[in-house]
Amino acid sequence: MLTIQNLHVAAGTREILGGVSLRVRPRELHILMGPNGSGKSTLAQVIAGNPRFTVTQGTLRFRRFDLLRRSPEARARLGVFVSFQQPLAIPGVGVADFLRLAIAERNGDRMRPSQLRERAAARFPDVGLPVATLDRELNVGFSGGEQKRMELAQLLLMGARVAILDEVDSGLDIDGLRQVVRAVEEIRASGTAVLFITHNPSVLAHLIPTAVHILIAGAIVASGGRALGAKIAQQGYRDIA
Repeated sequence: MLTIQNLHVAAGTREILGGVSLRVRPRELHILMGPNGSGKSTLAQVIAGNPRFTVTQGTLRFRRFDLLRRSPEARARLGVFVSFQQPLAIPGVGVADFLRLAIAERNGDRMRPSQLRERAAARFPDVGLPVATLDRELNVGFSGGEQKRMELAQLLLMGARVAILDEVDSGLDIDGLRQVVRAVEEIRASGTAVLFITHNPSVLAHLIPTAVHILIAGAIVASGGRALGAKIAQQGYRDIA
């Protein structure tokens, strides 16, 4: 279970999150929505352990572990997976080498190159990537859609106990969106707790969440079900409280 309690976060002297509380249990899907600049991606970065942000108050726990006392690497080993809107391109680092190292760090599974290629051949098509992606440099020259698919491929190959997906649906066509939905449903069924961050309420036509939360100006101002998302789709974030 991921438990966020009264979380206050600042970047320098500017407070970005002002008391966020949220609990996501295994097999639950929580959708976090909000306008640009509301703090959604900051929350994902804080869960990942980005040192750019300072937690000034509150707690962030996964199961019995205090994540605020653990490095980003230690959080990943615990099973915390965070995808990012704009993953880094790393020239000189091949996708295959990156995945082998990441999987070994995550769960100790030290695969031979042939084993990774076999697993990629089984999973990459699920997110719309050719197996030849293994031979490319990580995110170098990738389109926005390819970057999103690469993030999902990592999740499917490594597994996770909690997955924070930051706008993996943005910029995708309908086929790409369906692949995202299938991946989310699969990891959720396996027992993963999922926090799906988006600014697009239309994703609720494809996903059935446990709860929908609205984040505005660094605070969760409303929580509900799909009806709340439908309300946002009709009138935007105006008058949501």
